Amino acid sequence: VAPWTIAETAADYSRHLTLHEMLGTKYLPQCYVPFPDLERHFDAFLAAKPPRAGLVLTGLAGSGKSAFLAHRVERLMGPPSESEEKIPQDRDVRQNPNLVFFLRGNGILPREGGISLYRDVAEKLGISTRPGKGIATFGELLDHLNQKWTQDRVEGRRLILVVDGLNEAPEPRAVLAEALAMIEQASRFAWCKIVVS
Repeated sequence: VAPWTIAETAADYSRHLTLHEMLGTKYLPQCYVPFPDLERHFDAFLAAKPPRAGLVLTGLAGSGKSAFLAHRVERLMGPPSESEEKIPQDRDVRQNPNLVFFLRGNGILPREGGISLYRDVAEKLGISTRPGKGIATFGELLDHLNQKWTQDRVEGRRLILVVDGLNEAPEPRAVLAEALAMIEQASRFAWCKIVVS
């Protein structure tokens, strides 16, 4: 498992499942109204050094949290500047310095042994979580990726995990607690950011 091996899966899931599901319901790009203060805060968060690895976005239902995150994910996954053309379908997403993985709380699976945000993230990225045969914890995944990050050919690449609508997950309090623990673990690494709403 390395940044360049999960980049395509992360982009595919984020674009073709999460964003596609939100289009026309939670996110209407043609009607999107920017939040300048929130945009500046989000940009400052992305540029911040460790230990600032997490951002928790809260607000009333219908206030635009999901639309904001969908808009930002689209921008992060797009070309580096506004003047460039849209990314062609055949562009190699593994070259994007923003390795974005976007999922929604309602996409987290209920499990027999209890909810596991990490297992959902890992399995959706194609990473085995079986003890002894995979990467069993988020901390292990971060340590493993950190070793690979030094070999990455894409300079300045960062992993940005965005989980929207935690309140829509099965067992939302357990998912929030796990997300906050993941943020704490990520605070050791300059290349990892986690955003939850």
